[in-house]
Amino acid sequence: MFKKLRDWLTVAVFVLIIGGFAVANLFYDAGTVSISERRQLAAFPELKWETIKSGKFMSSIEDYLSDHFIGRDDFRRLKANFLFNVLQQKDNHEIYVVDGSASEYSATLPEASLEQIVDKFGILRDKYLVGCNLYYSIIPDKNYFLAEANGYPAYDYDAFRDILAAGMEGYTEIDLFSVLEIGDYYRTDLHWDQAQLQDATDALCAGLGVTAPDLSEMTAHTLDPFWGVYYGQSALSLAPDKLTYLTSSVLDGCTYEVLNEKTLAFEEKQIYNEAQFGGIDPYSTFLEGPVAMGKITNPNASSDRRLFLFRDSFGSAIAPLLAAGGDYAEIWLIDVRYIYAQLIPQFVEIGAGDDVLLLYNTNILENSTLFNIK
Repeated sequence: MFKKLRDWLTVAVFVLIIGGFAVANLFYDAGTVSISERRQLAAFPELKWETIKSGKFMSSIEDYLSDHFIGRDDFRRLKANFLFNVLQQKDNHEIYVVDGSASEYSATLPEASLEQIVDKFGILRDKYLVGCNLYYSIIPDKNYFLAEANGYPAYDYDAFRDILAAGMEGYTEIDLFSVLEIGDYYRTDLHWDQAQLQDATDALCAGLGVTAPDLSEMTAHTLDPFWGVYYGQSALSLAPDKLTYLTSSVLDGCTYEVLNEKTLAFEEKQIYNEAQFGGIDPYSTFLEGPVAMGKITNPNASSDRRLFLFRDSFGSAIAPLLAAGGDYAEIWLIDVRYIYAQLIPQFVEIGAGDDVLLLYNTNILENSTLFNIK
């Protein structure tokens, strides 16, 4: 009798838990965006006979329910911590943690992509940058410092650089591999920390032949907590970072404009916009995040020199420091992931004698299809 009662109670508790979650989910609004994962959540699919017959409706419903399940982030963290701390799994979705710093490993040398990148940078040189002072610099990802030394898959970074160097005729490399270290990057994110970039700034400015600012004399502004992209993707209980941005009297005298891709006009924005810190990508605090074209203008510059920075998101943190040196009258930021190279002359003429720096992280160079150059 007691055993039967216990069995019934077990079933009743199970049904109440499942039923409770089902009822709670009816009233739970997960929104449209996952802040922790930095992505759009699946929308409720449109009910059509064609999608029902093909099975797409049920597949989409499954995605929707998975994304909008109450307590989803808590369950993701529980699972990830169980895998790491109990089962001693070395990574979660190829993200691993060493001494509190997270990274996503990449094991295969992207030879084909690098060869295509070299071809595209050659087109950029020959069609759009004739007579310019040409430089390129590669920003190593965190795996360069963490992966191989801790038993995680890693490709040969020397071979990576050699493939690029062999095809970058006309460009001069400014080496960042020898001046960066793991402490220059956020622990929970892939990006570098602006406040730690004195050595990188010195190297770039020396290569370009301009004055480097003393970061210790700039004013630091700190925003926290900063949860980087690896925090959400790994679902691990990582300690948050702090996002620090640096200002100076030189930067205070500069203006920043961004190309509005709808009106095709430049609009004045902020070099640092703290409102972006509360958005889906807090790193967009720097230069409004990913934009096709932007321009920092210094009316009090010590010369009329111009720098054209072809860049990925890492350029958002370093460009203000290059401007803070005070030598460049204009620094143009161009992201050919968001604008075709052949459209650039419609907005600015890159002339003989201008400085051009191609500054890219190794992660971006692994995918040549991102570069709209032809």
